[in-house]
Amino acid sequence: MNEGDYLELVNDLKVQYDSMKERYQKRIAFLEQNNKDMKILLGKMHPLRFATNQFCSPRPTGRIGVYGSTHSLHLMHCPVCSRTHPQGHTCA
Repeated sequence: MNEGDYLELVNDLKVQYDSMKERYQKRIAFLEQNNKDMKILLGKMHPLRFATNQFCSPRPTGRIGVYGSTHSLHLMHCPVCSRTHPQGHTCA
């Protein structure tokens, strides 16, 4: 490979690189604008929308779920109704 071929190859690679860079910059700009528009739309929306008011509550929504343990309930099998109840609560 002589110097002329090498320069031609490097120039072709630079043109390819510039083309790819321009294409990705356009894509990134489009996605950033789309993200910005979605954030605006989400800011205008009510945080929770339900079809019915079954889940409406005056309490504020939590950001992180706090999970309890059923171990602390001391569940027991009810001999009367064959269901599981907290300890001390049985069917009469």
